Amino acid sequence: MLEINNNFIVIDTNVFEHLLNEDKNIVLGDIATKTEEKHINRFLKFMQKQSYTLCIDKQARIMEEYKYRLKETIKNASDERDEIQILRYWIVSHDAHYYSEKEINLNLDKILKKIILNDDDEPETTDCIFVHTAAVNQCDLVTNDSDYTLDISQPLRNNSKSRRKNGKIKPQDKQDNKLQNQIQNIPNRKDRIKNAINKNLKHEETDILTSLEAHEIYLYPVVNNLD
Repeated sequence: MLEINNNFIVIDTNVFEHLLNEDKNIVLGDIATKTEEKHINRFLKFMQKQSYTLCIDKQARIMEEYKYRLKETIKNASDERDEIQILRYWIVSHDAHYYSEKEINLNLDKILKKIILNDDDEPETTDCIFVHTAAVNQCDLVTNDSDYTLDISQPLRNNSKSRRKNGKIKPQDKQDNKLQNQIQNIPNRKDRIKNAINKNLKHEETDILTSLEAHEIYLYPVVNNLD
């Protein structure tokens, strides 16, 4: 990830939903402070402290999704849990929002629809909008959407193992191995999106990160040794 020139970030709705999910919001330790904390809590509090703002598309469709999927949770919460306070800041507070004035890049729009929806004539979904907003504003997208992170070759690898017997490779395995090699040479969805951004917007500053990856990269950035 190259150095970002602004304090904008795009965060998918599922990250805020996972904030409230004990199974998804994994507890991690911090060696420096010798403390443990849920990683999404720590990441979002760090971003607030660093004055990052949520980048919202010009038509406010991202905010509409936030309200649709999160507002009732915030409104009906009777407790003062850390997670609820974090949600209130990021979703309700106007100080946390930046409404972009960037226009849609039509070429990139068609490519994103083709990659994400398999149809460049489909109506734009929020999946496309999150990516597009991050791209045109040269900032990162944090998402826990497994479509961007799953290894597409994994099911085939597991399936081929079941057909091995006595260490010998059956004919079907040979076909699977050939197909596996072909799959491994196909860029995954995330790489295809990043290539499309680079080609159409001429920058490589937008990365697509899971909440765990964002926690690691933003809180513990690698400093290059200049010596």
